[in-house]
Amino acid sequence: MIFIKYKKNLVIFILYMIIIFLLLLLCVKLFYKEEKIINNDIKTSLISFDDKLNKINVKYPRFKNDRINSVITNVIYNYIKDFKKNNKKKHLYIDYNLYYIDKYVNIVFNIDNSLSNIKYKNILINLDNNSISYISDLFNEDELKDKINNLVYYKYSSDIYNEINNKSINNFTYIISDNRIIVYFNNININIDYIPYVSFNISN
Repeated sequence: MIFIKYKKNLVIFILYMIIIFLLLLLCVKLFYKEEKIINNDIKTSLISFDDKLNKINVKYPRFKNDRINSVITNVIYNYIKDFKKNNKKKHLYIDYNLYYIDKYVNIVFNIDNSLSNIKYKNILINLDNNSISYISDLFNEDELKDKINNLVYYKYSSDIYNEINNKSINNFTYIISDNRIIVYFNNININIDYIPYVSFNISN
């Protein structure tokens, strides 16, 4: 009789442990960051969240350097925090690409945000000193600004041109790949339903 009671309690205990394990597994899947090794230095972290208002799936890179990771996570978490403030049903998907230019890596986030037209955001990192860098560290600032402004002048309205001309080139979003630069003007304060951009060869 004692043995039967003990056996019954053991079965109940095992069932409870299985339920707890499954719940923990579900929580990890929904809220935690899963890591996949890209190479010896960089891993991919994932933030996944799904409720009545928000469907979020965000991937971002993690480096060995804590300082760089802090900058990246601050950008990502602040972006998600602002996204969730809007009290309506929405989705946010972010992936990324890495572009290497000499001693730099350009992290370009590919964004699918149902609340915004912004499709890209980048962070440039100097791999020699593990610090955040800017486009003016790669190219002559005055020459690059002249190139950008000249292209914008002929492609867009004077309002857009004036807005871009008054901003620092380091505030724009850059994709640098195959000797070509694409510049997205995400942060201009003009009411338009698209993101202006220009592109040109680095050698020009």
